[in-house]
Amino acid sequence: SVGRRLLQSLAEKMLPRDRWAHQVFALKQRRFSEMAFKSIYFLSLTFAAFFYLHSESWWPKLLGGRGDESELFKDYPNQESHPFTHIYFYISAGYHVACFISLLLSPKLPDFYETLLPCVCAMLLIFFSYQGNFLRVGSIILFCHDFCDIFSCGCKVFVDTRHKVVTFFLFACLVVSWGYLRLFAFPVAALFPIFKNVKSMKATADGEDWGFFVCLLLTLFVMNIYWFGLMLKMCMHFCTSGQMSDLHSPTVSEEEPSVVERRRSPRMAQASTSKSDSKKRH
Repeated sequence: SVGRRLLQSLAEKMLPRDRWAHQVFALKQRRFSEMAFKSIYFLSLTFAAFFYLHSESWWPKLLGGRGDESELFKDYPNQESHPFTHIYFYISAGYHVACFISLLLSPKLPDFYETLLPCVCAMLLIFFSYQGNFLRVGSIILFCHDFCDIFSCGCKVFVDTRHKVVTFFLFACLVVSWGYLRLFAFPVAALFPIFKNVKSMKATADGEDWGFFVCLLLTLFVMNIYWFGLMLKMCMHFCTSGQMSDLHSPTVSEEEPSVVERRRSPRMAQASTSKSDSKKRH
């Protein structure tokens, strides 16, 4: 696509080509393009969500709104929500399904299951939230998580460049936004109101489905705590070594040769094998 070509050309200018081999540089370039696209995606989506929903009567003050918690489940389950909440769910569902398929088709890295779990959890939450007409609280949950991903993807865009100051600034924004939105605003504006209204909503919803929905939310919150701990570990690593690196997912240059080999096309792998056999014969 045109967007991908533009991002790849930008990656060629920003990434130090002489730092890696040609094959590794190509993988770095691809990662740069993907993370840049995701960062733009989350930035656009969260801006649109705030623009359309911040004036709603149920949008919490913690997220810049003027709403009240009592409006969050008013007239449930026959609530009428802003039309953008439906669009928000459709776009988010498409994104997470695409990420899920891409994850299954990609080579399995050491963090495969830790990446797969939040992806599956997000898809199930989006499905059950939309099916149960939890569009209001669901939009709040999506916003709290999508906003943090702006900086998460932004860090991965600049981590391999020479702009270390920008990387550290984005990482600092990530830690602050993660702590406020995912560890504070998410439970206060979404989890606690759900627990307060659980009795009234159980009367209009299937008990088993409701329990599964709450279990997914708690799982998501526990994962947020786990990831925040990893970020603090990365911060300590930077303070002691002066280097910013992703301690959860190994960078391309740190991967095992077998992992890099599996990412190559079959034709390249076959050519490499033929050259090796030819050298052995001579």
